[in-house]
Amino acid sequence: CYNVLNAQNLAYSYYCESLKDSYDATFCGWPAESIYESLSAAVKANNIQFSVVCWSSYNVAYSDNCHNVHDVFGSSGLRKAQYSILNQSYDVDTYTQLRTKLVDHMRVTGEYGEFFPAPCAPYAYNETLANDLYPVSAEQAKANGWKWLDNQVQKTTQQTVMVPDQITSVLP
Repeated sequence: CYNVLNAQNLAYSYYCESLKDSYDATFCGWPAESIYESLSAAVKANNIQFSVVCWSSYNVAYSDNCHNVHDVFGSSGLRKAQYSILNQSYDVDTYTQLRTKLVDHMRVTGEYGEFFPAPCAPYAYNETLANDLYPVSAEQAKANGWKWLDNQVQKTTQQTVMVPDQITSVLP
């Protein structure tokens, strides 16, 4: 762990505060608990797995940008929702049955239990900071199943900006 305050039972976590019983968490806490392989699960978050930016929520998995929700699976952008799968709400019994089927299927295919896989990434590897820190060739990236943008062109523009000597010259 690195840059962690007031935490208990953490491993592989970064920039967390008031977080407990969690593993592989980044920017989580304030407070939160039982966060697993997630980024920015915070403010009374509990039992968040494989998710990104889920605040004030609990029992959430494989979701992105969901706030004040509970019992949500594979959803994005939900607010004040419950018992939802792929942004569709269900009664509690149907939700439980569907979620169990999805998790069982994902276990068989080897998808369950890991953060979103590389093919879900919105950017090619060579468009990210990862390539600056851990450079690989196009062949290595493609062999790992990562997207690669061939013939990446860096667009730059030259612009001249005149900065006044006094701020009062630009104020109304």
